[in-house]
Amino acid sequence: MRSLSDYLGSKVVVVFYRGHWCGACRQHLEALRTAVLTMEDAGAAVLAISAEPLERARASAEADGLPFTILSDEELVAIDRYGVRHEGEPEAGGKAIARPSLFVLDRRGIVRFAHVGEDPLDRPTIRLILLALETLD
Repeated sequence: MRSLSDYLGSKVVVVFYRGHWCGACRQHLEALRTAVLTMEDAGAAVLAISAEPLERARASAEADGLPFTILSDEELVAIDRYGVRHEGEPEAGGKAIARPSLFVLDRRGIVRFAHVGEDPLDRPTIRLILLALETLD
């Protein structure tokens, strides 16, 4: 089982997404896929987390060619720690899921940038994420 403490010493982009069934989430993950090499060059690891079962999340990520780490938070532990729980999403069968959110952590694991979406389309731009990473140097 992976933990954010595994990434101490690296910058980390933590992306919470609603699930593979969310078209806006898949578009955002695709945008991150196209920028992942730039983020890695900036010294950052990218982690994408949803409340979906790990097998489903990884199968979808593999089908979409996502080159970053996909994690499952079915118990909503990380989702609650970051305060991004969204209760009773109809598209998720009424289950609690994560709000579309993105956090940039510095090498000590401190959150230096946070964006919690108000709706499925509310996401930070790649340019804004890269700027947040640059400010950590």
